[in-house]
Amino acid sequence: MSIRSWSAALAAVVLAATGPALGGVPLPIIVNSTLTGSPTVVTGVMAFPAQPVGATSPAQAETITVHMSATQGGSPVAVPPFFTTTVSTITVDDPAFAIAGGTCTTPPTNQSLNDSNTCTIALTFTPAAAGLHIASVFITCMVVEAIGGASIACDNVQHRLMGLQGTGGVAAFVATAVPALGSGGLTALALLLFGASVLALRRRR
Repeated sequence: MSIRSWSAALAAVVLAATGPALGGVPLPIIVNSTLTGSPTVVTGVMAFPAQPVGATSPAQAETITVHMSATQGGSPVAVPPFFTTTVSTITVDDPAFAIAGGTCTTPPTNQSLNDSNTCTIALTFTPAAAGLHIASVFITCMVVEAIGGASIACDNVQHRLMGLQGTGGVAAFVATAVPALGSGGLTALALLLFGASVLALRRRR
C-alpha cells in the first residue's frame, strides 16, 4: 500500500543554485514523495475482529511513513529541506468505521513531514447491523513530486489509502447479558428452553 504524489501547482521542479548545469542553465531537481502504511502494507486491508452490533472495538493503529528522494540530471541528490509532505484529511466511506485519532489527523504532527518521518491513524469499528462491513480509508495531502510514472497524485483530491473489514454479530446487550448468567444460570436457561420445546411438541400433537 503506497501513495505516490505530485503537485502541478508547485511544478515540483526547483532550479538549483549550485549543481550540474546544461548550457549554463541549472538542471531541475525532481523530488518524489511516497507514503507507505504498516502493518497493513502487505494486504492493504485492516481487519477487525467480529464485533457485537452497537459495540465499539478497541482502536487499531496504522503507521504512515514518508519516503522522499530527489534526482538532478538523473543522479541522486539530497532532498532540499523545503520539500515536505503534509497530510490534509483522512476520511472513511462507511460510518461503521471511525477515525479515532492519531498524529496524521491534526497539526502540527501531520505537517512538514520529511523523509522517514512518520504519523499514525487510529481507527475503530462499531457495526450498526450484523454482517460483513467493507470500507476504504481515503487521504488527501500536499506533497511535491515532478514527473513520475504510474502514481496516485497527492493533490488535495481524495485517494484510497487502504481497505477496512469487519463483521457485526449479535446485539451487544445479548452478548454481554448471557455470559453474566454464570454456569448455574446457563444450565437453568437450557432446561427452561428444553421444557418449552417439549411443551410445544405436545401441543402440536
